[in-house]
Amino acid sequence: MFSTAKDSSADVPLSIITEHTFGVRSLAFSPNSQFLASLGDINDGFLYIWQINLRNGSAKLHSTNKCTSFVRDMCWMGNNLITYVPNSHWQIQT
Repeated sequence: MFSTAKDSSADVPLSIITEHTFGVRSLAFSPNSQFLASLGDINDGFLYIWQINLRNGSAKLHSTNKCTSFVRDMCWMGNNLITYVPNSHWQIQT
């Protein structure tokens, strides 16, 4: 993750997330920017929630979930992360 601040370096990342082994399908910041959800590609199968330090931009793993179904997309609704599973329904991850 890189900062978008005018006085920050475009070459130095604030955080590097390496937990997904087969790539990332989707990313979603919570409405208050304190959490980032990262959904791995279909071969990865993991959903990670990262707690973001708002002062320095560092990311700390908050929670993880091995997806047992194919998750197509996700979004935040308030403090809840909503995931979409095709041929099923939207599921709330709290």
